[in-house]
Amino acid sequence: MKIQVSICAVLLLYNCCAAQSKIDNTLAKLQQQNGNLPFEKVYLHTDKPYYAAGDTIWFKGYTVMGDEHLPSAISGVLHVDLIRNDNYCAQSIKLPIVSGLSYGDLVLPDTLTEGSYRIRAWTNWMLNAQTDHFFNKPVQIINAIAEKAESKTKSYKTDKLDIQFFPEGGDLVNGIADKIAFKVTAPDGLGKNIKAFVMDDKGNNLGDFESSHLGMGSFKFAPQTGNSYTAVIPLEDGKK
Repeated sequence: MKIQVSICAVLLLYNCCAAQSKIDNTLAKLQQQNGNLPFEKVYLHTDKPYYAAGDTIWFKGYTVMGDEHLPSAISGVLHVDLIRNDNYCAQSIKLPIVSGLSYGDLVLPDTLTEGSYRIRAWTNWMLNAQTDHFFNKPVQIINAIAEKAESKTKSYKTDKLDIQFFPEGGDLVNGIADKIAFKVTAPDGLGKNIKAFVMDDKGNNLGDFESSHLGMGSFKFAPQTGNSYTAVIPLEDGKK
């Protein structure tokens, strides 16, 4: 019985050593591959989460490499695209990368279609991997100019405001505070600046918010499953 136990112990030790040797060999190959083919990452810091047609999207780009996220010296050109939600590329520019940094802007034409877009950034070196590694950031773009032109051909008989909400990423998640962009349009088709608050189904005030430019703005909000919420907007005549 003692001999059988000893043999099992030796076999177990041998298997453990063999497994560890395979792990060490795999890690060594991965480290060698990372040295021969280092990966890049890109991040863009934009000035706002939402824009209007005719605005300029200002941004700063960071291109780093490796696990330590050091400034990349591999690529010299950063590609930045403005992609519509139907994957149509509305704009595409190339920027120089100096010490891992890039500075640029996307000028939005007055005729740009309103909707959800994303800013995509990548380098030619990143094409060695899958496009899933490309940087993507969602942005909401409205076209108040188009609405103004439309208002000239329509007769607005209502005194109500139109307000739309655009959660960052497209969805609200239970219990997680998310940034919500919003747009308020007056009956004449122009943006309307407002001060408002969010109320739950029990009548509790959950927080104030107000527009900052042309009826647009954003605020943080964390919804809870099972509750319903209402945006309450006090009007100038005292109504809500």
